[in-house]
Amino acid sequence: MIEPSLAPEDVQALVEDWQGDDHYPGQIGHGTPMAGLALHGDLTGPLADQSTPVLRHRLESVKFLPPTPRADDDPANYGAITQAAVASAEERQPERRRIVCSATTNDRRRGDRPTRWSAAIDEIAAGVDAAEGEEPPRRLFVQSIGNIGHDNDWSSIEDATRHAGEDPAQAWNALTIGGVTLKNEIDPHDQGAWFPCADVGELSPYSRTSCDWPNGTTPVKPELVFEAGNRAVSAFQDQVSDAMPSLSLVSTGKGGVGDALVPFHATSAATDQAARMAAQISAEHPDFWPETVRALMVHSARWTNPMMTEVTNASGMTGRSALRRKFGYGQPDLPRALASASNDLALFSQAFIQPYDRPDISRRDPNQRVGRITYGNAHYYDFPWPTQILEQLENCPVKLRITLSYFVEPYPLKGSMLDPARYRSFGLRFDLKRRRETEREFQSRFNSEMGDRSGVGEGDPDWDFGPKSVSAGSLHCDTWTGTAVELASRDQLAIYPVMGWWRDRPSQNRYLDKARYALVVTLEAPEAGVDLQAHVAATVDAMIAARVAAQTYVPIDVQT
Repeated sequence: MIEPSLAPEDVQALVEDWQGDDHYPGQIGHGTPMAGLALHGDLTGPLADQSTPVLRHRLESVKFLPPTPRADDDPANYGAITQAAVASAEERQPERRRIVCSATTNDRRRGDRPTRWSAAIDEIAAGVDAAEGEEPPRRLFVQSIGNIGHDNDWSSIEDATRHAGEDPAQAWNALTIGGVTLKNEIDPHDQGAWFPCADVGELSPYSRTSCDWPNGTTPVKPELVFEAGNRAVSAFQDQVSDAMPSLSLVSTGKGGVGDALVPFHATSAATDQAARMAAQISAEHPDFWPETVRALMVHSARWTNPMMTEVTNASGMTGRSALRRKFGYGQPDLPRALASASNDLALFSQAFIQPYDRPDISRRDPNQRVGRITYGNAHYYDFPWPTQILEQLENCPVKLRITLSYFVEPYPLKGSMLDPARYRSFGLRFDLKRRRETEREFQSRFNSEMGDRSGVGEGDPDWDFGPKSVSAGSLHCDTWTGTAVELASRDQLAIYPVMGWWRDRPSQNRYLDKARYALVVTLEAPEAGVDLQAHVAATVDAMIAARVAAQTYVPIDVQT
């Protein structure tokens, strides 16, 4: 099940003597079931399917830690080791498009601040290894948040919020993965003696969180959760069982006869499935940037019923924002990421932006040849929603979901690690036009001369999280909820820059650099009873024709 999609020459090790085999003890292994999940997903269901699976992605493997630990493999060096592993694969097959997947974490270091390892992952994603004058080779890096270790005292591991995500899960540009479980049916042979630790739709008992990371300086992690299996506790709660087959995923094992299929669990399993989904999206849409693939995955995520109950019962924006650090934006859905139904309209944009500028202001000050560094221009998007139809729907509830994804270049010096504005090369945010705001008034809020943008976006209570919940990170997702008639007048979106070291450190001469981002916007109106897709298609055709004539707006593409 693996061999047709993993060529021998693509099984590498950083040191040849390590060899490329799965050295994990036992017949289950670790790399082998990871490979099976990355290719096929959880085999529990597909094993009963008689059809022939069709794969559009394949595997590469690079062993970057040796079978026997060495002094040279100190965690302080893991960043350089990880970069070398990615380079090793790219040097062998430079033409391939890749999703980088790692389920390795440092269980002796919390991820509550950037490290050399997490910064190295940010550099990998941002493509800082590009040659001068070359477009940086961005990469999607999928990283696990880490596992809660085994303990027979269930009370000591029961509360996931007390178990912090591990280094390098805090990497800003990484898509960090936690675990959820839909598995709670124990084999009849074990029923009575064992009980599942989590109910269906709850956080997997293996998954860590970022609930106790500081809000102001750390990104929201994990962004997504995938199936990671469940644990079982004994009837007397004096024993905890890991890897119970009926509560685990099924994947490929490294053993011989009788060990071809094995149970697998924890955030390694979840991370592999995330990498698989990213590969499927990339294969379906080869022109999508890594930033776009990440945005689509997060945009497609929804909270399970137990998660939604917690969100509903949370106290306002602050309470809801805190829950993202427990289970992120929820569990993603591949069909939702790839397509949109008639009542679920999705549009996206892949665009370049110049976050900062240094204009010539000699007309105002003859003695100063070059002005101070300012913000660059914001991007403005007109929504292609059929205004007349929305007005006719009046008080019908609608949801506007927005996801903004970009990769920052880190500045991993000691003084920058605790300040998001000094760690990131640039930052981006989004904001929605107010109901009674004119276009001129809306755009004036993002004047390039503005030095402090901390108040932009405030005073809008209809968001799930709101702008105050955004501090660190390079992926931002929020949902606005209101009525159709109100959305009809809120018909423009701004993407605008905030502070970063490209502006803060002019001596680096990066303040004129351009950045890029992916934007995904979804209008959901499940109760509308109207085929909005047909109306939007007509609106888009008219908008594109007008923009071609005027050439004053950033073009926007519609995914249908």
